[in-house]
Amino acid sequence: MLYPTVSFADVACDVSPELEKCYHFTQLAVELNEMEAGVAPTDSRLRPDQRLLEEGQMTESDRVKVQLEQKQRSARAEREKASETLGTSE
Repeated sequence: MLYPTVSFADVACDVSPELEKCYHFTQLAVELNEMEAGVAPTDSRLRPDQRLLEEGQMTESDRVKVQLEQKQRSARAEREKASETLGTSE
């Protein structure tokens, strides 16, 4: 069965001037990343650096991202150390 082809030029999108701050995303693309209730705790929309980036606070977003990554690396190192300890005690 053949399906009709729709080009993006045929799709109307309402792009407001405010979306210019959002890397020229269409309104749909911006709305896809809006917060909603009941998302998983691992959802990237909950990341504080992501929120700051979307608000245009690049410097603060970068600082928060570095802090988050350092925290993640420390937690991983602790898990690996605990795993090695458990592995050698058997």
